[in-house]
Amino acid sequence: QHIEGVSLSGPAREVTDAQEKTHIAELMITRFPQLGLIPVTEPGDMKLFCVQPTMISVLDYTKGFGHTDRIAMLADGGMDRQAGLGPEQASAA
Repeated sequence: QHIEGVSLSGPAREVTDAQEKTHIAELMITRFPQLGLIPVTEPGDMKLFCVQPTMISVLDYTKGFGHTDRIAMLADGGMDRQAGLGPEQASAA
């Protein structure tokens, strides 16, 4: 099977600053122009969250069943990559 995916985990915070929300909206519309077709809601009606990733998992079945590469985001801004984990190792890591 051809299954690929990315997931991440880390602490999240609600974005409450109006300028930051506007900037995010501009980025989203640039990336997904079809969003411009959706009627604009009141700013208070929309909740946005910012996630600071601490762990990123890349699933790629083209490299074998359950193949996962894990990337831990380190406090100093670096990364620690655990490549090629099978399903048993990935669930234990």
